[in-house]
Amino acid sequence: YLARSVLCDGHQDMIFTTDPFQFVYTANLSDSLGVQGGVNTATETAIESLVQSGGTIGFPQLVGDPPSYLRQVSVMTIAEATVEVQETIIGTYCSDGLTFSMLTWMDAYMQDFGVEATTSCTDIRHKCQEVMAVKAVCPQTCGCDNPFGDALQIDSTGGCPPKCLKEGRWESILQPLQCQDMTLEHLESTTFWPLWVKEFDTLIGQMAKGFDGAAENICQDFDSNCTKMFAQGCDFVPLWKVKIIEYLGDQYQPDPCSGKYFGVGLATVLRPFAPLCPETCGCIEQPDQTTFIEEDKEVAICPATCAASAMSSEGTSSMNESNESED
Repeated sequence: YLARSVLCDGHQDMIFTTDPFQFVYTANLSDSLGVQGGVNTATETAIESLVQSGGTIGFPQLVGDPPSYLRQVSVMTIAEATVEVQETIIGTYCSDGLTFSMLTWMDAYMQDFGVEATTSCTDIRHKCQEVMAVKAVCPQTCGCDNPFGDALQIDSTGGCPPKCLKEGRWESILQPLQCQDMTLEHLESTTFWPLWVKEFDTLIGQMAKGFDGAAENICQDFDSNCTKMFAQGCDFVPLWKVKIIEYLGDQYQPDPCSGKYFGVGLATVLRPFAPLCPETCGCIEQPDQTTFIEEDKEVAICPATCAASAMSSEGTSSMNESNESED
């Protein structure tokens, strides 16, 4: 009844679907969508056409079963929904988008996560790691375009719009950084590091459920607690690579420096360690390193100053060789 009265206004010639963030998209079952055959075929055709054309935002998902003539079909992945929110609903590619209409919806949505009132992205910043929809709606506040943003998972499957990495802010922050590893003391004094450690604990717990004994084997030197290993800062990089190769095999090529903690080809992409650990990650030897956080979104991960360090290192090496030959 709710679906019919609120979404349909009594009409039976429309269908709706929700994306993974629970936004509702609606479409009319009309000849213009090429609808033929039964209800199921009509619904699927309408939804596919709706998604391709952008669709319209309606209401949060309604509680209860919809009438039998409304078939709820979910066709969007989290990554697709992230793009839809930014490009269709907000109308940008990587911007905080709590406009008036969006704010009303987000305020109601976030109450399910213990937030009493949402008036701006700042109010829900502490939920960037927990609620993927927050990253989709407030990507700048969550740091999707910042090498040192709040959220550890920054690909679109984690809620960050993919074009955030092409907006230029990522490289503008990265380029002037010193080509030196951040000390653990420095990391622990930042706002982002404790958040990364906490999110890593959550993510590794979820992933370990699918691999019996994974934590015990990979992190046995840290009381089988992988979060303790992650909390070692730059020392985590070589420790993790060795243990993952021992556990999964070297065919996966795990590389925290580029964000591929579990290796090439595995879905989840986390923060690259290279911006905070350029020396450990070999940025002096190879200053032009990049990574694909999204399939077609290549970004730099080494500070631009590493190129100068590389030239200086080469010059020093040449001078030493010259002095040795003179001796």
